[in-house]
Amino acid sequence: MSMRPYIRAHKHLRTVWSGSPPLPWAYGLRPSLTQSRFAPGKIPPPRPAHVLKPRLQHTAAPANVHESTTKTLLIVYYSMTDGTRQMAQAAYEAAQSAEGVHTRLVKAEDAGPDDVLNASGYIFATPENLAAIAGVFKAFIDRSYYPVLGKANGRPYAAMICAGSDGENALRQLDRVAKGWRLRMITPGIIVCTHAQTPERIYATKKIEPEDLARCAEIGQAMAEGLAIGVF
Repeated sequence: MSMRPYIRAHKHLRTVWSGSPPLPWAYGLRPSLTQSRFAPGKIPPPRPAHVLKPRLQHTAAPANVHESTTKTLLIVYYSMTDGTRQMAQAAYEAAQSAEGVHTRLVKAEDAGPDDVLNASGYIFATPENLAAIAGVFKAFIDRSYYPVLGKANGRPYAAMICAGSDGENALRQLDRVAKGWRLRMITPGIIVCTHAQTPERIYATKKIEPEDLARCAEIGQAMAEGLAIGVF
């Protein structure tokens, strides 16, 4: 088939709409269709501007309301005789040195799933009571576990246990909860033993040694700085 009719029609289109960009169908349609629709004298006038459909504009997707340039480190703790509070406080104060990270220190009885979901990383601190996580801290886990499940995958965490003599089983329980949430352990949990064995010493107010508080501070600082530079 000769391309001359197509070429003539194309030239005519350029004459009628001089100064306009070439029409896309002048290139894409077959010659026979171009000749029949756009023969000289049969070209429709341009449509008025007010009836033309506006072009679709590419716009950025709306920002996620949960996204923020500031990371949040959540420290959840329960303390009955003040030992765990001192440990959590040491981690909290050390975390303040990291720029761009907001650190929250929240009692377990006041914490819930929204606190977990709105945080970027976690430090969990609890006493070991009768070879297990303290009941108040366990209640925080019970009300938060399923609302958080599948929504915090890959976020970093660390655990701290204040125990009388052992603490290993409470640490295993915390690590198991974190594994269920698909959290990422950044360092093995620490256990601070107070060696309280009698009822009087068990119920007495504890004083955590400076070297143990320094270990807690290292975790708080490492977690906050890691969040700040994006390594977690």
